[in-house]
Amino acid sequence: MDIEIINDSEIVIKGHIAKMENYFELKKALKTLIENGANSIKIKIPDSVTITSSAVGLFLRTINEDNVKISLIVGNDHLYSLLDSLKMLEVFNVKRM
Repeated sequence: MDIEIINDSEIVIKGHIAKMENYFELKKALKTLIENGANSIKIKIPDSVTITSSAVGLFLRTINEDNVKISLIVGNDHLYSLLDSLKMLEVFNVKRM
């Protein structure tokens, strides 16, 4: 997994979100954007077919504790379906690419 910070409110996650190390990389990227004043973050996930529970928890914490709106744009139908089954489409404002 690679994370690219596009601007002060957008990141792209390339590859698969599958390892615990991915959580720490993602947390660091989100923290950077929040510290720079982002109150809304768009996260594009073009490739991953899954997402770890720790990443879901991180997104929830970002919304509830940091008061930052998260928008996920996913490229894979399996990931979209997974987020739908977890009832996270509205919570994370999920859209398809």
